[in-house]
Amino acid sequence: MYEYIKGTVTMITPGYIVVETQGIGYKILVPNPYSFHQEEAVQIYIEMIVREDSHTLYGFLQKEEKEIFQALLQVSGIGPKSALAIMAFGDLNGLVAALEEENITYLTRFPGVGKKTAQQMILDLNGKLLPKEEVKAPVSASPVVEEATSALQALGYSEKEVARVMKKMKDETFTDVQACISQALRLMVER
Repeated sequence: MYEYIKGTVTMITPGYIVVETQGIGYKILVPNPYSFHQEEAVQIYIEMIVREDSHTLYGFLQKEEKEIFQALLQVSGIGPKSALAIMAFGDLNGLVAALEEENITYLTRFPGVGKKTAQQMILDLNGKLLPKEEVKAPVSASPVVEEATSALQALGYSEKEVARVMKKMKDETFTDVQACISQALRLMVER
């Protein structure tokens, strides 16, 4: 319903901030209220959650944060409070990396996230939070790497899986395609 609100921060509490715009104060739950300053002019990206007994606004400084919050809400077992607690850690790159690497230990650090929820997060979100350009193989890939990439995809590996392994091998130099494929397969098995 709302995309963002522009206004002035008029109140900061441990759980939320109040942003005033045109004489109306909006109570907005944010991951870290103390990252804001009193009387600061802000633009907050808003997600409105409507429940039977409440209409709650959740706010984020960046559109990407809002998108990650929305994605977390799609995971079975994660509600708005849990998603906000995950966002409060402030390490969104770490979260995305943990999902990509299927790092359950990292994910269970978050409050309310046990092993089953972490597994569900990986199942539901793996590959969905990465920007599209990171998924593709580097443009400057050598002909050997490009041929190996095509061969791995022909063997049934997804573009995302191949790109992740090729990213790990970016500093290595291969003179033949077979050596590149062998190294990539070893890395895939180690996961």
